[in-house]
Amino acid sequence: MEDLIPSKMSKSRRHLPWITTDLKRKMRKRDRLFKKARRNPSTSKWKAFRQHRNVVAKLVHQAHHDYVNNIIGNSLQGNPKTFWSYVKQCRTENMEIPSLRSDKGIHTTNKDKAECLNSFFHSVFTNQQVCHARMEGSSHFPDIGHLHIHRPGVAKQLSNLKRLLLP
Repeated sequence: MEDLIPSKMSKSRRHLPWITTDLKRKMRKRDRLFKKARRNPSTSKWKAFRQHRNVVAKLVHQAHHDYVNNIIGNSLQGNPKTFWSYVKQCRTENMEIPSLRSDKGIHTTNKDKAECLNSFFHSVFTNQQVCHARMEGSSHFPDIGHLHIHRPGVAKQLSNLKRLLLP
């Protein structure tokens, strides 16, 4: 697996600057309440968990809102660097295929990456011929003769269908 599958190193989750130690403490309490409610499913424990969960969600939302307002306020006062670093952190569309490693070396250009992935998938998947075998022998169902479909018959069937569907 290590020799044939291209790999990359990934970073851990980013740090959310609006999550304070007080919020982390409340989130851990929420998780403890959830475990207690799941272990002993009484209505009072679930109610306590839901109330605390809602409070924590509101606090996290408010902390994020305050953080963004603080950044926008700083950018208006002549410090746009914090604003643009926050915008850059929120962007996700600039994702590209990272450098790939194979037995031929490290591939950094788009063409090399495409060829590396193509050779890998070409080696993994095989081109099998699908043959459609016809069942020989007799069937216990009778053969269907030539069907004659006419416009009045289709109209009659559709009108019957409408009657069945409409109350």
